[in-house]
Amino acid sequence: MSTALLIFSQLLTLLGLLGLGWLLTRTGKLTDDKPLGSVVSNLGAPAMVIHFLQMPQAATMLREIGITAVGYAAALAAGAAVALALGVVCRRPRAVIGTWAAIIVFPNSIFMGMPIMQAIYGDDILPLLAGIMLVFNLGSFIFGAWLLSLEGTQKTRPKTFKLLLQPAVWCSLIGALLVATGIVLPAPVAAGAQMLAYITTPVAMVAIGSQLAKCSLRETFFDGKVYLVVLTRLIPAGLAGHLLLRLFISDPVILGVLTISVCMPAAVLTPVIAAQQGGDSLFCSKVTFVSTLMCIITAPVLIPLLV
Repeated sequence: MSTALLIFSQLLTLLGLLGLGWLLTRTGKLTDDKPLGSVVSNLGAPAMVIHFLQMPQAATMLREIGITAVGYAAALAAGAAVALALGVVCRRPRAVIGTWAAIIVFPNSIFMGMPIMQAIYGDDILPLLAGIMLVFNLGSFIFGAWLLSLEGTQKTRPKTFKLLLQPAVWCSLIGALLVATGIVLPAPVAAGAQMLAYITTPVAMVAIGSQLAKCSLRETFFDGKVYLVVLTRLIPAGLAGHLLLRLFISDPVILGVLTISVCMPAAVLTPVIAAQQGGDSLFCSKVTFVSTLMCIITAPVLIPLLV
């Protein structure tokens, strides 16, 4: 299946879930999306990193997983530099730059990227996603949460130690320790983690749909700032990450997996984290929605050129 068809298939799934959240909110059946966000950040995201780190092949691919994690962190740093440059050029306030940076830095590497990676490289690359998830969870729930909290009030801004105590953070560290020491979780626990892992994206999309129901479609599609951030996430951030990775990643499979991951749209967890930190979750939801739509154009062009 071509890259465009794979992305279109994933896109339809995401839009269906987003539409469900929108409809439930507009009809009054869903009046508060905060519990959905709590399920995602306190159960889904922690379970996802445990699930990938507990894959049977993970213990035999520690070196590759480590290289992938370092590469992904470097690519995210490149995205942060691009976001900072955009904010400075546009002369935006520090708090707004923080929100833009959180959106631009963190892509939807797993749900959107994984089918493309599997189609190109096969299922053998799945353990590499453990390195991506580990860095993504630690980065988004610590650095991303801090960036998103800048648009909140002083009262809603979290203390550093509270960020470190989030379930997604300490579960990531526990998962890394388990795989490094070769400890395998009991089958029922691993199965439970897998079940929780796969609710993360669906529940997050329903929450985003609920957020978007609070504004008109015109506000979403005719906001110039949305497109500025969307295009920066999809093109310059992806290209910057790829160019940096080429300097020190020699393995073509790892390079390809990382390149695909950084060419994806904005992460679905970003609006959820923004809502929890008192940030601009509505703007984050708009960008996530529009970037997911637009990646059906950008990804099929960029990925064949770079991978």
